[in-house]
Amino acid sequence: MADGNGAELRFALARVRRRWLAARWLHGLARVAGGVCVGLLAVSGTELLLAPPDVPLLAAAAAALAAALAFSALVLWRLGRPPSDERVARLVEERCPELEDRVASAAALAAARPATGFEELVVADAADRLRRIDLARVVTPARLRRAVTRGALALAALVAVVALGSTPLGRVARTAWLHASPAGAELAVEPGDFRLVAGQPLRVRARFEDGGGAAVRTPPVLSVLDGMAPRDVRMRPSGDGYVAEFPSVTRSFRYRVGAAAFTSPDYLVEALSPPRVMRIDVEYVYPSFTGLAPRSEEDGGDLFAPAGTVARLVVHTDKPVVDGALVLSDGRRVALAGAGAARRAATLVVEGDGRYRVRVVDAHGLSNRDTADYLIRATADRPPAVRVLRPGGDREVTPLEEVTIEVRADDDHAVERVELTYTVVGRPERTLPFDVPEGASAVTAVRTFFVEDLAVEPGDVVTYFARARDFARARDSGLGGVSTEARSDLYFLEIRPFDNEFEEALSQGGLGPQAAEIGRLVALQKQIVVATWRLDQEAAGRSDDDVRAVAEVQGDVRDTAAAAVGAM
Repeated sequence: MADGNGAELRFALARVRRRWLAARWLHGLARVAGGVCVGLLAVSGTELLLAPPDVPLLAAAAAALAAALAFSALVLWRLGRPPSDERVARLVEERCPELEDRVASAAALAAARPATGFEELVVADAADRLRRIDLARVVTPARLRRAVTRGALALAALVAVVALGSTPLGRVARTAWLHASPAGAELAVEPGDFRLVAGQPLRVRARFEDGGGAAVRTPPVLSVLDGMAPRDVRMRPSGDGYVAEFPSVTRSFRYRVGAAAFTSPDYLVEALSPPRVMRIDVEYVYPSFTGLAPRSEEDGGDLFAPAGTVARLVVHTDKPVVDGALVLSDGRRVALAGAGAARRAATLVVEGDGRYRVRVVDAHGLSNRDTADYLIRATADRPPAVRVLRPGGDREVTPLEEVTIEVRADDDHAVERVELTYTVVGRPERTLPFDVPEGASAVTAVRTFFVEDLAVEPGDVVTYFARARDFARARDSGLGGVSTEARSDLYFLEIRPFDNEFEEALSQGGLGPQAAEIGRLVALQKQIVVATWRLDQEAAGRSDDDVRAVAEVQGDVRDTAAAAVGAM
């Protein structure tokens, strides 16, 4: 559309575009200057506050500058695309809402070909509307002033950052130059290889000079090569060089000094330190009564075992030793025999409680300084523990019922035998053994108890308990004779009639009193059995005369119980 109204519309939009672009470019340049300031501040702050080694410093500087350049390129790339007439018209509409979208519509129609008469009228109306408003409202002079002020402040900040950060930035630039072109410079390190007595201080000095002999102020880094990962020590300025101090050297290590692209050879600092006990491995051979297999324990030292156990101790040191001994708390010494360059072994028999220390001597005549005491404890052979897990209490059963009984037995060394002891009141005791794995210290066993095999009738009472025994020890062995048998609690199985027969008998009216009598008889039998059980428990540990007296009382109680059952 080439008429006057179209040209006037485009001219007006071009005026707005120039003011808008001026404000945008000033704002963009301020952002670019700010981004560069942030990058330079990051580099200066990293060098001043963190003072990292050369390579991390250069990497951080490169990352900061790359980020600043990328940000600047992005800002300039966005500024390089001028806004179209449609975008300018939309901005005019936003700033001047009274135009009611006339200018935006006209700008869109002005780009169309060919134009119709209606479209010419729309363009003419938009041009007339633009003549009546002040286009400075779109991009105000105040906005332009703010853009100019912001750009000037950003440039001033950039100049200030460069001026104030000239020292750290100069060091970064010099470090980069030394990494890129280090010809004509050298790195001197003192004392190099060195030997000292453990505990003495060490002072390492480094001087980095260029070809003219003037000191180059690039902070060196001393790397301690002790283990898989080197440990870096920052050297501090001192005179015309840099130093790193170790207040007390306790072990030998290698080190090197690096500055810029230079790295010194590896140097050895040898500390003449006394030997140290690193760990003690113990091999136990237990007495036969425990039923325990030999056992090895790494990195131990304290001895906890039954009396009579033979313990072989293997002492590992941090360096070869030429002599050593175990010093016991009673003054005895057990020599450590050679088992290797840094290993010594000795054999002890655990006889009682005590302590011991380890003494070793190296080829330089230095003895270990650690005075750790290791315990020797002779543990007692405790009796086993046994309990009935299932059914877990008294029960009423029929004469044809099957009862599953589960027993758990534990011992500090090994369980030899687990049994279930049962009896019908008035009859002799009977025993059922459980299967016990050889050498097991914890046993869980299950058996099915067939009541019909006992030939019982309603009103009878069956008692049972579990009994466990560990491997026998002689009471006069001198090793602390204790009981080797344990029993669980006592439980009852009360024999009751079949429900249907019992109810039928009651309906006939003939067994009511008899059922009550059966209940009283069962209660009487349980009381007699409990009394007998207590007497049997009290018999443990008594003299032979006391045991015979208790047996006579038990016999009388059993006779009374049998007579009561027969009376039924």
